[in-house]
Amino acid sequence: MSGPKLQKVFDANSKSKLIPMHRKRLLNQIGTTYGLFKAIRPEDLAETLKEYQNIDIKLDEKHDTILGYTIYDKSGFTFMERELGQSIRMEQRPDIFGNGDTPTEIDIDSKQFKLEIQKLIKEAFYTSYLKSIKPDGLLSENIATKNLIDIFPQIISSKTHIFLENYLPKDRKKLLSEALKREFPAVKERLYRLETKKEKEILESKFRLIGEVLEKGIFDVGMEKGSVRLLFQSLGLKYHDNRLSFTDSKRHTVPLVLGHLPIPNAMEEYVFTGFVRQNHSVLKVLTAKGADNCPKLNAYAIFLPMIFPKLYAAMELGFRRQFEKAALSTYLKYAEQMHAPYEKSPKDYIAFFNAKGFYFERTEKGFEIKSIFTDHKASCKLPKRTGLYLNSVTDLNKTLMGQRIVINALVKDGKNNLKNLWAGHLMERGMYDRVAFMLTEEKVYPNLHREMVQHHMEKGLRKSIIEISEHKTGFRQNRMLRKGVYAISALLGNRGKEQEEVYNGFKDELTDWSKYKSRGLSM
Repeated sequence: MSGPKLQKVFDANSKSKLIPMHRKRLLNQIGTTYGLFKAIRPEDLAETLKEYQNIDIKLDEKHDTILGYTIYDKSGFTFMERELGQSIRMEQRPDIFGNGDTPTEIDIDSKQFKLEIQKLIKEAFYTSYLKSIKPDGLLSENIATKNLIDIFPQIISSKTHIFLENYLPKDRKKLLSEALKREFPAVKERLYRLETKKEKEILESKFRLIGEVLEKGIFDVGMEKGSVRLLFQSLGLKYHDNRLSFTDSKRHTVPLVLGHLPIPNAMEEYVFTGFVRQNHSVLKVLTAKGADNCPKLNAYAIFLPMIFPKLYAAMELGFRRQFEKAALSTYLKYAEQMHAPYEKSPKDYIAFFNAKGFYFERTEKGFEIKSIFTDHKASCKLPKRTGLYLNSVTDLNKTLMGQRIVINALVKDGKNNLKNLWAGHLMERGMYDRVAFMLTEEKVYPNLHREMVQHHMEKGLRKSIIEISEHKTGFRQNRMLRKGVYAISALLGNRGKEQEEVYNGFKDELTDWSKYKSRGLSM
């Protein structure tokens, strides 16, 4: 930028209403850092602030003398230390910076050190519980059974523990363990009480939500054949002996006198809590009286009919379209972020969505997105800026008409199933072992553009497919190896003469759209 233009940028930044907020935050973060340390060598300050608060600074030096420092904040603003306040200026804090060459050292008697120890224990409880493949009971129950030794692996592997230990003298490192032992009982008791209270409140809120869902008639479920149990399960609850409780615990209950309630056939034995939480959010949106307090949905919302098929099959049509519109809107934002690294033009924007099973229509009010996984009447309007972006395509009408080739191919190959979209989602999230299993064992091919598939194959998917194949033995191994080869070939679009008889829907979808002449889906 030229001098005048650069000055305009600085002038605009200096007038920003956000500056006071950022100054206050930085003042608090730096003050907290000072409160944790007994001494800080001026040369160590940049590293200390980066490790502890993720703040980037540069020391201001003149003739080997440190005069202060400049802060390069994550907000994009730059501050001098003197702008934030006298209390954090190095020259005003000889108690911390005036100790000559004394090594940087944490003050183990400080209030901040005690708070860091308490936070470390609390986070270890959460990490231990959340990272369990299938947590046993509720968090409060899990906390009650844990001793310090049980969560010690999570403590010592945390960044906070490594940071604290790094700034303690070698002869005083045992004090860290002593502090953990001293604070553990109080933290455990406080966290147990807090989580117990939260669990009771959550159960009661779910109970009220069920009443609102049934009152509005969102699902056609009831006592007959016990179909209302499907609703209970989708919210992580179970019904037993005229009481409602969490699926994996009987610790908290609310009375619900329904008498004998049959168990529907083929109910899921276990549902991951992430989908339960997302379904709870969806039902809160559908029962909300206004948009102010509605929870935000995420990309998992669109997959709920795959997780709870019988329940969502019983959803009233009006609410189903409302749900699908909301799910489309949320997935659109997620997919745009996933596609961004590969996208080079508005044609790519359309092609990447088409490969997944989504297509665009131009109406008088702008562009809409629809999908082969939802009702054809369900749609979501694109933002105006996206519409302008798509309108920049020179042969837009031809491009929009060309979508039917891809979409009809997906429908013809049976890839209008949410499992295909889910496989692609797992691939985007880097969960290659699960994708490899779906490819070789379940024969579920991801709906994903070839360019993205190639990227993930090189990143680790090919390795996962081969490893799954090699883990088998004998005849089973040979069969799996063949499956692995076919899966790789299908994903990359390689077909030799010996593989010609092997069904290769994924390759066809991505590399040979012109072979489809079907007009089964008109747009």
